[in-house]
Formats: sequence, structure tokens, C-alpha cells
Amino acid sequence: PTGLAMDRDENLYVTDNNNQRIISSWFNGSQCIIGCDLNSNSMSNYISPPSLRFDSYGNIYSVNSTTNRIEKYLLDNTT
Repeated sequence: PTGLAMDRDENLYVTDNNNQRIISSWFNGSQCIIGCDLNSNSMSNYISPPSLRFDSYGNIYSVNSTTNRIEKYLLDNTT
């Protein structure tokens, strides 16, 4: 893990830089939410998240050091 952030519902988000993913963790368990497709070799699907931040709407912003971009991920809070 290279970064941690907590959303307003107190769910913990962990950036896993070596596995190129972001994991969400809560009281009952955890799941991969970004970068979970292990079969994809596309550079556009490759993330390298050293850290992440939330905006006031709960969206995630992460730096992608591989593609030199700042990426915004819209979270579906209905599931």
C-alpha cells in the first residue's frame, strides 16, 4: 500500500501501487474497485496510484505516474 484515504462514510480506500489497483475496505470486508481487470494489457487500463483524494461529491482523484495524468473516478454509491 502506498496511500490511504477515508470517505465521509468512514470506508477506507487503499492504493496498492505494485498491483495497480485501488481497494475499498469497510467493516464487513473489502473489494477491488479500480484496476481490477488482471487480463487487460492496455496502457489506458494501467494505473499506478501512489495516493488518492476525494472531492466533496465522493469522487476519487488519483495521480497516474505511468501515463502522467490525474484521473477522476466516479463512484456509483447505489450498490
